[in-house]
Amino acid sequence: MKTNSLKVPESMQAVYDEITAVSDAFCKEHLNEEYAGMARKMAATLARKRPSPLVNGKAKSWAAGIMYTLGTGQLPVRQIPVSVYACR
Repeated sequence: MKTNSLKVPESMQAVYDEITAVSDAFCKEHLNEEYAGMARKMAATLARKRPSPLVNGKAKSWAAGIMYTLGTGQLPVRQIPVSVYACR
């Protein structure tokens, strides 16, 4: 069974903290704790990759990308406008 870990390499901890500070603040203001937890898990996963993509770019950009990915990935199919299907 796979576990969702928030373990972050020591060398990436500062970057991870900066990204999660931004995403946590956004979630607190606009979403909920569940989204904040998912954003922290995604940031930790990216921090563990070798080489980590988080070393490039700004923390705010990574936080925005993570939130965008979570938001678009969580959209149920039934909420997609019918016009999208009509284009096919």
